[in-house]
Amino acid sequence: MLLLPVAASAQVRESSRPDQIRVGWGGYPLMESLFNVGFGVPPGDYYRGSQLSGIYGDYSGPVFTTGVINAEVSWYKKDWFTFSLTTAASFTWENFRDSVTDKRTGADVGFNLYFVPQARFNWLRRETFKMYSSIGFGALIATDFDEVNLVPAAQLTPIGFEVGRKLFWFCEAGLGMLYFGGQFGIGYRF
Repeated sequence: MLLLPVAASAQVRESSRPDQIRVGWGGYPLMESLFNVGFGVPPGDYYRGSQLSGIYGDYSGPVFTTGVINAEVSWYKKDWFTFSLTTAASFTWENFRDSVTDKRTGADVGFNLYFVPQARFNWLRRETFKMYSSIGFGALIATDFDEVNLVPAAQLTPIGFEVGRKLFWFCEAGLGMLYFGGQFGIGYRF
């Protein structure tokens, strides 16, 4: 009886250890699009206007992004269900240019930090191959060049797969705040 709490404590510690870790790189982050005028639209062209200062003044170039770089830890709860915690970051930047010389006069840099718990539903699980879908809801801290925003974040992954045993690679197709399009990376199972 006296050793029962010790045994229960060992079981809790063992189950709290993650079952796998993953590191990945995702496609175009949706937040950069929302905060920076729209997909593929350089902000400088959008804001120029018809006044002389808009035509002949300094301008900003297109907005660039690193894409989302993320790290994730996962716990298998059942054969069909995995719980994961994802932390991700992405950087954006745009250059300002002189309208006469076209030389760079400055830059703005933005940073997004994501925290998204996800529920992954494993609908095919073999020894070296797994297919799944997932959904996640969390938060995003976004710096839009000159302000900081706290925004709810959601991510839907209709299809993803992992290939390998201990060391594996993964690829996903998804849409949401983390990435819009695809994501790939490597992982390790404990």
